[in-house]
Amino acid sequence: MPRGVRRFSLLSGVALCAGLGGAIAVAQASDNTIKQTLNSFAPKIVKDESAVTKGLKGYPKGNVMPLTRALQHEVGDLRTLKSRVSHESASTASGATAKKEIIQGLGLIASAYGTLRDDVVAASGGPVPVAQVTAAVNTDKKGRKKFLTGLNLLGAQSTPSPTTTTTTTTTTTMPTTPAPTPTGCYPLTSTGKCYQPGEYCSNADHGMSGVAGDGEAIICENNNGWRWEPQ
Repeated sequence: MPRGVRRFSLLSGVALCAGLGGAIAVAQASDNTIKQTLNSFAPKIVKDESAVTKGLKGYPKGNVMPLTRALQHEVGDLRTLKSRVSHESASTASGATAKKEIIQGLGLIASAYGTLRDDVVAASGGPVPVAQVTAAVNTDKKGRKKFLTGLNLLGAQSTPSPTTTTTTTTTTTMPTTPAPTPTGCYPLTSTGKCYQPGEYCSNADHGMSGVAGDGEAIICENNNGWRWEPQ
């Protein structure tokens, strides 16, 4: 199976949790509703991503059905989330732009997963052609970029809340009051910091993708030990 298939784990769920974790108070109620909708779906997407990752690991061994089912399930959840966000009202100009970017990003991510599922089914357990994998991965990257742009826009109009504390559960344990980190990096270390290429990754992150502190795409793979490597 092409290496690209093994790398096709875009971590939209981790992006949701890492990007939305922490205590945030949004000035406009309608924009805050968009954020609450994203937060409510974060656990579902994380669970979906875990199933996709397991499916990718089992595919080279001939286990096709777990991967296709996991991809189909995540596509459904991503499309449902897209629909929910599209029905939310933005009350600021930046919120409206964020909503548009998030909706477009979710659509591209869902399309990438759906296309990969169709390619896997067509391959009947054999290798998926490199060109098809590359096309799906490129669509994924475009969607992830738009999604993160939307999250950053929502964060830009936010201020720390002195009275509200929100703890989001992700594959990395987040502190109740996380230390400030550069916007957009994920996953985070146990101390709430960004990973850098070459650093060791945890067992829970094996095969997962993310974004380093400098904005570079990284993946946790075995290179003389499991490390975050440039993607």
